[in-house]
Amino acid sequence: MRKISWIAWIGMMLLGGCSGAKESGTFTINGRSEVQSESALVLLRAKENGSWDTLQQVIPQDGKFQFKGQMEQPQIYYLRFADRRIKGEIPLMMEDTVFSVDIFKADLSDFRNYKVNGGKWQQKRNQLYEIQRKDFAQLDSVMNVIQQADEQGDVATKMHNRFYLQQMGASYDIHENEFISANKDNLIGLSLVYSKYRYLSYEGLQKKMSLLADTMLNTLEGKVLQDRLLVLQKLTPGSPAPDFRLATLAGDTISLGDLKGKVKLIDFWASWCGPCRAANPHLKEIYEQYKEKGLVMLGVSMDTSSEAWKKAVEADGLPWLQASNLDGTSGETAKKYRITGIPRVFLLDENNRILGETANYQEILAILNKVL
Repeated sequence: MRKISWIAWIGMMLLGGCSGAKESGTFTINGRSEVQSESALVLLRAKENGSWDTLQQVIPQDGKFQFKGQMEQPQIYYLRFADRRIKGEIPLMMEDTVFSVDIFKADLSDFRNYKVNGGKWQQKRNQLYEIQRKDFAQLDSVMNVIQQADEQGDVATKMHNRFYLQQMGASYDIHENEFISANKDNLIGLSLVYSKYRYLSYEGLQKKMSLLADTMLNTLEGKVLQDRLLVLQKLTPGSPAPDFRLATLAGDTISLGDLKGKVKLIDFWASWCGPCRAANPHLKEIYEQYKEKGLVMLGVSMDTSSEAWKKAVEADGLPWLQASNLDGTSGETAKKYRITGIPRVFLLDENNRILGETANYQEILAILNKVL
């Protein structure tokens, strides 16, 4: 049984720090990495279209690395490995000071795998980091209980703790929103929204953006958020779902119009996506519970490897229709549905109008229980 990664599920990247020595108009990042990789470390900044502007890259020597540069004002930078198999990036509240970065493990989507010191904004963001460290330990404990219950077939314990997990996630979101509001006019609030905008629904992104001051919405990152919101608006409930034609795992092709059911669940996923694979057992439960009530499901893989795709379907025992043109997130279907992060689930009515879009198990159930 594949271990569920809650840190990817909740999609958070948080970090902390303390003040360092100041150098007027310049920044220095002194780092150490315990990750055994020959990959370069890349320092990035967001671009207007939501892609990345590579500022510098260095290859660690004996586990050590350094970046130096100049800047006119505090900005949000990101540090990640060039090797895309190493997940995530480290957000930096960059200002004209000296930073230290220690990387302990390869998964940079988990803030506990690295440590950052330097700068007043980094120190302030550390407040949320310290608060959430205890919450994350509690979440780990609940996820372990769910994992054990799943392996033992203890449905009652699994469902109870899954509901508890959803409550904890909702509680975290409230705390995060309060922290964004308290930092609505600085880089910290902006960075918390920007770090997850690719994974939020229209309603989710709209809520978090409403917490930010206009000064932050007028930054480069803020304009990316506004553009994303306009794009997602076309996929809100009641809107017609974009049509597509994809190759199926069985060797045929299928379009949206070929799916016949009272409710259609379109799951965008991939073999390499940990949260997607962790969600598959829950989707299987949904399928078994609602397939006789009019639910039709289609998995749309963002894979580019036919072999990896097929192996994942077989390993996870997915009984519903599977389709993919093996063109990843750059394919036409992914673009039509604005897929910038997975898993993403769209629920459609029998006329192919969108009922909702979410990767949240409880929200999927709520929609299905209302319609079926």
